[in-house]
Amino acid sequence: MPDQVENNAETGRDQRRAPRFRYIGVIFLSWIGPRGRNHVMGRCLDISEGGLGIEIASYISADTEVRVRAEWANLDGAAMVRHVTNEGGVFHLGLELKEPFPPEVVAKIAEPDPA
Repeated sequence: MPDQVENNAETGRDQRRAPRFRYIGVIFLSWIGPRGRNHVMGRCLDISEGGLGIEIASYISADTEVRVRAEWANLDGAAMVRHVTNEGGVFHLGLELKEPFPPEVVAKIAEPDPA
């Protein structure tokens, strides 16, 4: 398990195609690893049309396909782990969705809360 960063993307460049919006919400991941089927609950940190930034307590290596569920985004689909960082025992993952969010879902999440 790496201490700092595991990334299958070119370093030093932001390769995002769409803007990200901060959004905190519960997510559920499942995947098949070397020891069989795994499940973990985590927290979404940000969202874009094509992916999610999340944090979880379990290590998942880059290039692992996961199933991600998030009721707040009506999401139940496949994603690929694109990068992993270890932030003091909590793992931050960048997920690329196999099917992007519809633009209206991202627009709704990006709206500021009426105060």
